Amino acid sequence: MIVTILPIDRWINQELEQYLKFFTEYRQRIVSDSRVFAVNNKVYSATKLLSFIANYSRELRIEVDVRRKEKVEKAAEYAKK
Repeated sequence: MIVTILPIDRWINQELEQYLKFFTEYRQRIVSDSRVFAVNNKVYSATKLLSFIANYSRELRIEVDVRRKEKVEKAAEYAKK
């Protein structure tokens, strides 16, 4: 029995392949940025300094405010509405 790939199947495969390619590249960028951040924020035993301070002679500035700015409703309160 010969199985043929229909044009629609080929198109779906191409779309899925492209999506997976973009998704994995995006995830790799995030992981890479996280690793660089972790390395720059590690105190080394030889210098007793962060590598960022040793390289640039200044503190690392983080521009992102990670604190929650608004209160989140409890699930039970939301469900009552």
